[in-house]
Amino acid sequence: PMLSEAVVRLIENGKLEELLRERRRQALERYRVFLEVFPNATKLQFPAFFGWLPLPPEWSADRFAAAARGRGIFVTPPIASGVGEADPGAIRICLGAPKDLRELSDVLQALRDILSRHPASVVSVA
Repeated sequence: PMLSEAVVRLIENGKLEELLRERRRQALERYRVFLEVFPNATKLQFPAFFGWLPLPPEWSADRFAAAARGRGIFVTPPIASGVGEADPGAIRICLGAPKDLRELSDVLQALRDILSRHPASVVSVA
């Protein structure tokens, strides 16, 4: 009942719309940073707090996730939640976890650095 009451009050005083507008603005801002670092990434019609990063043929999603873990960046290959065993050739990058746009940019730059290397040259601790 308390949660329902809180939501009703947010709707009645117009704060819910304000909160939603702010979250949409943040998602768009973070998605723009993602596209600045990865301009060839799959573009979503409605920016969200994630981006799809296509991987070159030499990178499997599992191997890329392991290389990112080796740099302290945790990404989950989409195959973890998919059906079947085919590698999707892309990885889903969460854009909402970093505390601000600077940290997001730094993390995305590190992922771009990993992607620019051949998988055999990347040391992973995973």
